[in-house]
Amino acid sequence: MGNQRRAREKPTNCARDIYWLLRPGGVCINIDMNHPFQVFRSRFSFAKRDPEETYLPTLAEYVGPFELAGFEINEIRNSCWAPHSAGRALTAAACLAAPFLNLVARERAMQSLVVARRPS
Repeated sequence: MGNQRRAREKPTNCARDIYWLLRPGGVCINIDMNHPFQVFRSRFSFAKRDPEETYLPTLAEYVGPFELAGFEINEIRNSCWAPHSAGRALTAAACLAAPFLNLVARERAMQSLVVARRPS
């Protein structure tokens, strides 16, 4: 039971550490894989993995520790439809499709973005 509690506290402790590393007014930009992104490769892996290692928080779960640490949340959104390792053709197609995809399925975009600011 203690390990589970420590695992739940880890994100909050990490956000608090970031808070104290920043000077007042400092900004923290967090970019991570989006929880519901359907093409995330590790989801197709049949190898047994540590669930904590491959767990992706929802956007609300990602923001929560920063709010608890005292950050002002300036921006929360999902974005980016072109994988960082995409070739030219896939990048071009994703860039062309992005405006439409953002209208109909932004919550399924590849990355989550959280911009948090330590109050002055």
